[in-house]
Amino acid sequence: MRDAGKPLYEADQSQMVKIKHDLRSKLSPVRRAIQTLDETDPARTVLVDYAEGFRSCLRVSGVAPFQLGGLRVLDDLRVVAASLRRCQKNTLILCWLAC
Repeated sequence: MRDAGKPLYEADQSQMVKIKHDLRSKLSPVRRAIQTLDETDPARTVLVDYAEGFRSCLRVSGVAPFQLGGLRVLDDLRVVAASLRRCQKNTLILCWLAC
């Protein structure tokens, strides 16, 4: 079973590496911008939590053939992005949807 799923797993791993690389390059400037916010700013706490959510996506891995890490990363990123969109609609908290 493991050998049969190997090509799919390898493609998933390749895609996951690309996603993580892109996320890292976008997350770094966002985290720096968040750190410049005043510590008493309520938005800072929320944004730090979102940045941690994105950062946790970087720690995901997969196990062949049934746990494809790339799919999990995409699912996790969709959840965080949906939450950011809801937050942006319901409050005045600034957020970076480009991540």
